Amino acid sequence: MSHRDIQKHRAGFTMIETVIAFGVLVAAILGPVTLVAFSLAQSRASQNKLIAINLGQEGIELVRAIRDNNVICDTLSSPPPVAWNNNPNGGQGLGRGAANLYTVDANDTVTQTCASASFPTPRPTADANCGTRSLNLNTSNLYAYAAGTPTIFRRCVTICVPSSSAPCNGANDPDVSAASDQMEVISKVFWTDRGLQRSIQFQERLYNWR
Repeated sequence: MSHRDIQKHRAGFTMIETVIAFGVLVAAILGPVTLVAFSLAQSRASQNKLIAINLGQEGIELVRAIRDNNVICDTLSSPPPVAWNNNPNGGQGLGRGAANLYTVDANDTVTQTCASASFPTPRPTADANCGTRSLNLNTSNLYAYAAGTPTIFRRCVTICVPSSSAPCNGANDPDVSAASDQMEVISKVFWTDRGLQRSIQFQERLYNWR
């Protein structure tokens, strides 16, 4: 083999080594990058679920606050009596009549006046389309329906009382009796995560504790 042939052989072998080395380097880089991207996606999904859990629980607590304020108001105002399931926003009691779907948030309140006392209480607004309305993130980093930055989260609060229409009766809620001292509260949150529709639901029974 001539000297020139040896040089060609060495040059070709070096090129193959370079390609292999480049492939190994790319694999070494892509592996951690892919892992980091996956971890970030999982972290975002976990964060969204945690926010949804808090928003769902908040829906229950807001209705509980309305119930408690009604009972306190009734204690302070006698007469006239204030029903424990009174809607401070006016109209029939919570879950009564055709209305059982509500939007409610901690930033939207109505002043409840009881004798010489008055205090803010969450404002439940009947809204048949509540599951399609996005919650906004305001400048105080609170979720509300008022002005703010639209988020991926939607919440609908269903209040069921005897004897209201579906989904508040029948097979969906078989243990609500005909008594008037209880109501079922369902707080459901919807959001979209990587193109998939997600939802989480909280449900609790509230009573007239006075």
